[in-house]
Amino acid sequence: MRLTRSISAALFSAMAAIATFVSPNEAEAYDIDCKLILCLAGGFPSSCGDAHDHMIDRLRDGKSPIGTCLMSDGAEYKNYEIDYSFANRTSSEAWICPEGKSKHFSRGYDGDSREVIKVFCYDERLRLGYGTNSDETYYYTGVSTPEYKNMRVQITVEPGTEAEYTNGVQRYRTSTSHGTGTRVTFRP
Repeated sequence: MRLTRSISAALFSAMAAIATFVSPNEAEAYDIDCKLILCLAGGFPSSCGDAHDHMIDRLRDGKSPIGTCLMSDGAEYKNYEIDYSFANRTSSEAWICPEGKSKHFSRGYDGDSREVIKVFCYDERLRLGYGTNSDETYYYTGVSTPEYKNMRVQITVEPGTEAEYTNGVQRYRTSTSHGTGTRVTFRP
């Protein structure tokens, strides 16, 4: 993904003071967090792999996504707002279907008291049976597997100024664990 010139200009002007640090040693420790602010607002373009990995590492260590970003005068850059949350694999919110597809999500338990999650994307749901809910049968067309993305994040850089910029809500995968005692099924 490439940033448009207007987005790049807004981000550049909002973050220009961050480019110079107090000392080279401090720059090594902190400039990745400054880059992370820019990259997160820009939706992690291809040149931001190291900043994305840094964010994931911080989250896995139980820290907030962004560390300390120092400006040229040594003050911490704080003129951004970040809102983030995590969804468990057993939550519908953690599963993302492509635009134009609907999502089926159900939770239940098997005979061994293990939680069973059934989740898939589909184009259309057709009703085959009639009667009580237990008699109804559905046929799904265009079935596909959803993406697992357990982190929701939105950052606004320079809020309340002319340079304010947000890329909206973004979703990322921060873990690969399936959870204990949970079976996930992707097909109807």
